Amino acid sequence: MKKFIVMALIAALIFSLPCQAADQGDRTQNYKPAEYALADIPSLLPLPKPKAAQQDLAPKYVAPKSALAPITPDSVGSIKIVKYRREMSLLDKSGNVIRTYKIALGQNPVGNKIREGDGRTPEGSYTITYRNPNSEYFRSIKISYPSPSDLARTRKLGVKNPGGDIFIHGTPPEKSWMFWRYTNLRDWTHGCVALSNKDMTEVWNLINEGTPVVIKP
Repeated sequence: MKKFIVMALIAALIFSLPCQAADQGDRTQNYKPAEYALADIPSLLPLPKPKAAQQDLAPKYVAPKSALAPITPDSVGSIKIVKYRREMSLLDKSGNVIRTYKIALGQNPVGNKIREGDGRTPEGSYTITYRNPNSEYFRSIKISYPSPSDLARTRKLGVKNPGGDIFIHGTPPEKSWMFWRYTNLRDWTHGCVALSNKDMTEVWNLINEGTPVVIKP
């Protein structure tokens, strides 16, 4: 009986070998590496972009800006201040912008100036009246506020004192350590237009008395 069982097991093992070999042969014949199997189903993975398309996506070369052209006081025709942009520009006599500076305004910058102490920077057309090299705020250039139209406007509002002493100026040198307060990143003046001392030095050297100034909202 035992011999019969052993012989049956040996026979079963012998007959199973061709099947396994055939099965292994089928697997070898049908086998595809993973990369080819995925290629048969292109919807599973996005196709790589061609090199030409990748080059199109590359940032375009931008030529460096040329150095600022030198200008003189005779080059400046007027000053333009745009409050909402916090920018002051010097314009040539044809109205082209030749310099632009970041500025700070009065602590209450929205709206036209009405009265003394309201913290607003005026809006309108003015001129530069005089220059003060010994200003508390580094250097200062006075704007001709209030103009006749400002006086008429505030008079209609019943305002007796529309204020004055509106300047373009720098920051107080003796308080340079308070850089977080005297900066063009926030509005901190009483109604004047403030620049960095570096920018104020350039403006001081370029602006003459009588230069027109336009301040826009």
